[in-house]
Amino acid sequence: MPKMSGDEAARCIRKINPSIPIVAMSAQSEYSIDQTIMNDSISKPIDEQKLDHILRKYVA
Repeated sequence: MPKMSGDEAARCIRKINPSIPIVAMSAQSEYSIDQTIMNDSISKPIDEQKLDHILRKYVA
């Protein structure tokens, strides 16, 4: 993101609405994502089955 990192954006979202689910997407390992800020994560290239599983957890 040009103006802020994903972690910074997630922190801003948490201040506005702490209950909103945040799923991080990264080209790097999923383990490099701060799980204390994000609800879940997925790495590129996207595995469609994994994405479907993650989205179904938060969209009901």
